Amino acid sequence: MPVEPKVPGMTVVTAGVTTSRHHLYFIYKMPGKVRTKIVSNDAASLISLLVKDDMFTKNIVDNSAWALSIWPSLEYQQMYDDAWRLLRDYFYDAGMTSIDWDEVYKRYLPLVGRCAKREELDDVLRQMASELSALHVFVYGGEYNLPLHEDESLELANEVASLGATVRRSDEWSGYVVTSLPERDPDFNLMDGKAIYSPLSHDVLKMSGQRGLEVGDVVIGVNGESVINVPSIHMLLRGMAGKSVRLEVLRVKSGPSPLLSRSRRVRTVTRRAAEGGDDAADDDAEDTEDTDHSTPEPLIVVPLSPSDASNLRYTAWEWRTRQAVKQLSSQAGFSAGYIHLRDMSGTKAVDAFVRGFYPDYDKQALIVDVRHNHGGNIDSWLLDLLQR
Repeated sequence: MPVEPKVPGMTVVTAGVTTSRHHLYFIYKMPGKVRTKIVSNDAASLISLLVKDDMFTKNIVDNSAWALSIWPSLEYQQMYDDAWRLLRDYFYDAGMTSIDWDEVYKRYLPLVGRCAKREELDDVLRQMASELSALHVFVYGGEYNLPLHEDESLELANEVASLGATVRRSDEWSGYVVTSLPERDPDFNLMDGKAIYSPLSHDVLKMSGQRGLEVGDVVIGVNGESVINVPSIHMLLRGMAGKSVRLEVLRVKSGPSPLLSRSRRVRTVTRRAAEGGDDAADDDAEDTEDTDHSTPEPLIVVPLSPSDASNLRYTAWEWRTRQAVKQLSSQAGFSAGYIHLRDMSGTKAVDAFVRGFYPDYDKQALIVDVRHNHGGNIDSWLLDLLQR
């Protein structure tokens, strides 16, 4: 029989049995407050509740001013105990794959007492669970001291955008030298509905009439700020993902833009003519101006979000590895194909396999690289296809 208090505006939210099984509890709401009623877990108390106390006037707990005093070290100890026990009780192999699970508990227990924050406890839990060498044993979630309080606007404002390149600070050039630009498979520039290139690459900048940078060029300014005056160039890229950013660059490697070179030559010839210089001097001046890299050029780019930048680097690594496989196999006198699968879940994993398999289906060898694979369930389909 449901318990319905006969008080206007009162609603029972939930009810249950305490962990000791000795009492029943009813949590109910009233206008502006929440209360809890406790009764003994026996027939007499339940009958008394239904017959005599349907107004909820007895055994009421006022939890409006409840506060918990938490001792983190003891809480971490309990969480460690619970995690170890849950694995012991619910692991698929009751013998724990012949691992001495009690010994594992004792081995990692001293580390729990040294944990100063939840992230450190999670690391200990992962190490303990990894002793089983089993898939799909995860540690995630929980209460973390997040400085941005999960405020999306604050997170976006403080998110560090990426120029999609590896750069090195150079005091000699008073800027950051581009040391590498990730390149992806040009045959699959659009993958999973999205094309991602380095914001500094020519593939992106040519669409706005600009030229991309090359390895060896230097970034000296971001939105009017000198990059050498801050500890890291990334400080000037916070909150700039997906937004237009003006860079000042020195084209040490790619050479000055034609329009800028032409304006330099015009200024030089005009100055020499005003000074009464001869033609030979003018030619020498033009050559000198063309090789002068000291004049910064503006460049408008749109930085990537951290996730897009990570995807770009990963995709570039896949492309480099595929090229290395083809080069090394050719040198050894045979042909080989290469497929990398990030995971085996859903249509994206199927698409990744198709992109890698069909261009190389006729090779003498095939490498299926599943390093860093996140798991999934298309393995049977994949094996069936390879066996045909």
